[in-house]
Parts: sequence; C-alpha cells; structure tokens
Amino acid sequence: AAQPYTFATIAADYRGRRFNSPNDLVLHSTGAVYFTDPPYGLPQWQEDPGKELQFQGVFLLRPSETDTADSMAVEDQPPSVHNSTEAEGRLQVFVRNLTFPNGVVLSPDENTLYVSVSDGAHPFIYAYAIGADGLAADEGRIFFDRSTLGEGEGRGVTDGMAVDVDGNVFAGGDGGVAVLSPSGRLLGTLSMGQPCANVAFGGADGSTLFMTCKSHLVRVETKTKGMNLR
Repeated sequence: AAQPYTFATIAADYRGRRFNSPNDLVLHSTGAVYFTDPPYGLPQWQEDPGKELQFQGVFLLRPSETDTADSMAVEDQPPSVHNSTEAEGRLQVFVRNLTFPNGVVLSPDENTLYVSVSDGAHPFIYAYAIGADGLAADEGRIFFDRSTLGEGEGRGVTDGMAVDVDGNVFAGGDGGVAVLSPSGRLLGTLSMGQPCANVAFGGADGSTLFMTCKSHLVRVETKTKGMNLR
C-alpha cells in the first residue's frame, strides 16, 4: 500500500555542525519553522563527546520558495528536500543562551515566541518579541517561573505547550498542566498525578485538550479552542 506521507530532511546541521537533538517545533503562517535543539538525544547531554554544537539553541528555518505553510500541511505536497548547504542561508539562530530549550509555541498574533526551559535550577518559560525579520527583537523575559508553584500544583519543569485562541498558554510539565494568561498569570492547574510531557488542542471543533502523561493519554473538554482550530 502507498504510504500517505513522504518524509524529507529540511535541515540537519548549523554551519556544518550537527544539531544536538531537535525536540519541538511550531509553524509560522509564513511557512517558517521555529524549533528547539536541547541535548536530550545525546547520551551524556552537554558533556557528550559527540556533541558538535557548543550551545543549545532555538532556531528559525525560513521556507524556500517552494515551501509554504499550506504545502507543509497537505499530505501529497511534502516540503522539498534540502541539503545542509541549501538550508544554511535560511537557517538562523533565534536564541542560543538557554540550557535546556524544550517546548515552543507562538502567540495568536505571532508576535511572541514562548520557549520553555526544562532546567530544574531555572524552570522558566521565556517570552520573546518577534521582529519584522522573524528574529528575536529583545533578550526575552521570564513569562512564568514554575518554581513558584506549590508541591501539589505541578512544581518542577515545563515541557510541551499549547496556546488557545485567547492567548492563554497551557504548559505541560511535572505534576500536570499549568494554565497561564497572556500576561503570565497562573489561572489554574490540571493535575494528573504524574508528569505531563505534551499538550495539544484537537477534536471535532478544536476544544478538546489532549495530554500525554507518564502512562496515560488524557483528554478533557474545555470552554476554549486551540489556536488555528476555530
């Protein structure tokens, strides 16, 4: 039987050095891709002798003339294949000073990029203003500090995230999902009694929140809808 999808590598390295282990990504309406590159796929993480990049970054990969957000979303129109030379001119570092960049999402207006850092010493979600060139327009600010949560509220580190149509951020992590307002105020937590690695909106109308926990796939109906799932 024919395979429904075709897989192609769109970027494998930065300036000839292999990525650490790309982890999460978010697609901009222009077709650009923002993705995180922590060291988790390396046996010894930052100390691994096979590590080629000297930093853990968030990257921006701009689309080629043949790649658009629509073409990346349609099964029979996969993005064209790029070798590292072709991708190099379109690949730029968005930020390079994070220890363990993990989840990444955009605000509904695409003016802000949120990046979670799964570092127990600095369990922050950062918010970066995006400039007209698609790159960071500032040094970022701490959007939310997960260490402020109590032991029963999901204290720990943040992993994957999702954003609803109102700009609220649903941040998975140790203890469950922290629900944050666009200003970074904690609205509440969804506790599953175990870590929640990733979250995503879906369902027939985009109002179902799916959560991957340590040993369960959980879903809950909400009164909101996921971004781009109206």
